[in-house]
Amino acid sequence: MSLRTFLFSFVVFMQMGFSFVFAQSSEEAPPELLLWDAYRYVNIRDFRAPPAKTEAAFISKGDYQVEDHTTLWAILFKRNLNAYIAATMDPSQSWIQRRGKDIGLALKYEQTVFNYYEVAARKVRKRYREHSRWKLLFGDKQEIWDEELEWLHEQIYNYRITSNYGTGNYQQLRWSFQAKQSLQELEAFALDAKIDREGLREKRRQKRVVKREKRKEARQLKREYKEAQKALDEADEN
Repeated sequence: MSLRTFLFSFVVFMQMGFSFVFAQSSEEAPPELLLWDAYRYVNIRDFRAPPAKTEAAFISKGDYQVEDHTTLWAILFKRNLNAYIAATMDPSQSWIQRRGKDIGLALKYEQTVFNYYEVAARKVRKRYREHSRWKLLFGDKQEIWDEELEWLHEQIYNYRITSNYGTGNYQQLRWSFQAKQSLQELEAFALDAKIDREGLREKRRQKRVVKREKRKEARQLKREYKEAQKALDEADEN
């Protein structure tokens, strides 16, 4: 099969598309879902479901997920995949106890959880950009999702336990700070972040320079080895 035929087959198959989701899969995020937004915090109006009677001991419970809407076409031909991966909240499945003095704490807790979902989304975007597109197509994509899903669940579990669902003041501040710090470190992989094309070109140029230097060094070592071998042969003849 020629490369042209191979690529054409992929493009045809691309029409079907495919999605991977931490919680569920969909071609496009339903309009009622809220995208994570650096300039908008969750508020009480975002929790529209009635409180679950079986979980009366809890103050709130948000429904969050990280979605991947990348298609074969995007992987093959799009340089920037940031816009295909999103951290979302489903208000229709999220609830909060509307009585008591702990609503403020609950909202801070839920926002921190949402922040960690966005951190996971940015980690995936980062790994996608740094990964070979062909490897993404042939299995590594699922591996990346599994690893980041495991990381996310571990972070959320530890956060819930150590902060007592956001009611422990010191631990809440610590986890909130860590989430914000991670978001800042991964700013280049935000949903609307643009690729630094000049920076990418410079990195590629540096890689080419390093490869040329390595090849040059290898040739030099080969010449020195041949010269040393020739000198030994001449010494043996004498």
